Amino acid sequence: MKIGTKTDEWPHGYGYCCCGCGQRTDPARKTVTKLGHKKGELLKFRQHHWGTRKLTDPVKRFWSKIDKSRGSKSCWPYTAGRNWYGYGMFNPTSKKHVPAHRYMWQLKNGPIPKGMLICHKCDNPPCCNPDHLFIGTPADNMRDKVRKGRQSTKVPKPRYGEDHHNCRFSNEQVRAMRDLYEKCGWKQLALARVFNTPVATIHGIVRYKSRTRG
Repeated sequence: MKIGTKTDEWPHGYGYCCCGCGQRTDPARKTVTKLGHKKGELLKFRQHHWGTRKLTDPVKRFWSKIDKSRGSKSCWPYTAGRNWYGYGMFNPTSKKHVPAHRYMWQLKNGPIPKGMLICHKCDNPPCCNPDHLFIGTPADNMRDKVRKGRQSTKVPKPRYGEDHHNCRFSNEQVRAMRDLYEKCGWKQLALARVFNTPVATIHGIVRYKSRTRG
């Protein structure tokens, strides 16, 4: 919000620090559009006082960001900021953000034991409906993930040689390199020039250090 001269824009009165300390604010020395500062106009906070401003009740702020319009049995999505994985992030103390679904669990059930996770029955990351949440260990979370078919229990078979996604040479080329090196006495540098590859790659192949079926 840009700084103005209207008294109703200031929670504690124009010209006084909005943290509630009762001290007068200083005029801005320069214009900073991003912060809403305009040179010559009084600031909303004294220096270093902005982080100590009196916030509204965090519980009320939290519930104002929860969408319960679909009913008590449906998901209650968190409508404010979310992280990269889609989980809602809530800031109750202006110091550190916490996952919204974990904050909801604490409101309904109390503190979360160390090392425990708050998991979703609905697999909907922004959901904060307490009925859709359950507490469990990381192992419980993984078992729930497998049970719902979101992760396979099969261990992928290792891929070597031509089956590997980074393969540069066919099995026939690998066999030719080794035959030229072992039977014909070719140097690794010569092989590197012929096959247009670094000497380190040739060394790994002819010394059988590279995993290949060749």
